[in-house]
Amino acid sequence: MTAPKISKTLQAEVFRRDSFTCQYCGAKAPDVVLEVDEIPQISKVRKTDLSTLLTSCQGCLASRSPDVFEERSPNETQSERLDNLQKRKEQSELLFDWQKELLDQDHPFLSKLADYWSELLDETYSFTENGKTALTKLLSDFSFDQIMKGMKIAVNQYVKFVDGTPTQESVELAWNKVPGICYVTFHKPHLKNLYYIRGIARNKCPYYFNDEDALQLLEAAYENGSDVDTLKKIAKQAHSWSQWRSEMYDLLNRE
Repeated sequence: MTAPKISKTLQAEVFRRDSFTCQYCGAKAPDVVLEVDEIPQISKVRKTDLSTLLTSCQGCLASRSPDVFEERSPNETQSERLDNLQKRKEQSELLFDWQKELLDQDHPFLSKLADYWSELLDETYSFTENGKTALTKLLSDFSFDQIMKGMKIAVNQYVKFVDGTPTQESVELAWNKVPGICYVTFHKPHLKNLYYIRGIARNKCPYYFNDEDALQLLEAAYENGSDVDTLKKIAKQAHSWSQWRSEMYDLLNRE
């Protein structure tokens, strides 16, 4: 299946609507070259417009093509490479312009999230320019509602109030926790349990405890099929870092 012939203006609208993200695999520009694909079921009954199109990376588009393995001449291959370089350049410029717009306080998503953060903090704090930049990055990684939920969790867990006013230190800590909360909650929800189990192990054997190594062991065991209750039991019975680590290695070797 080849990309439909559409104007660059409409193509740009599709990319912006889809946040420059392949709707099949989630790959984003500028890491991949993007194309526009038609939604077959809709395009059969409607003329080509924004509602019949979606963003696809070249790999996903090619995988849907019946002639993807056709033999091509060296000249065609060189031509395609030059075409891709030009597309990547144009898409990088479009992406830059789009992200620059997100930095504008008048952008609806950015301003609404900034207002929500201020509301959670009783209107006592507002975003600086650095905060807006960080919020823009969040908008490229997570959806609007995911960020709102991450903000609320961060405020509930980390913000401390003195005489009814949130402390600056706790507000900064909470904001720095928002990306991690969003990642754990929406991309790897099991990490929440693993962080909890790591905390148990750290409390049981605080000497020489290595947070990074511990989490890697827990993730490896979980992905290998170990259940949360088993990992929690091992952590609660640990008496030293070396003993806990040894039991985790034994568990991994048994799986």
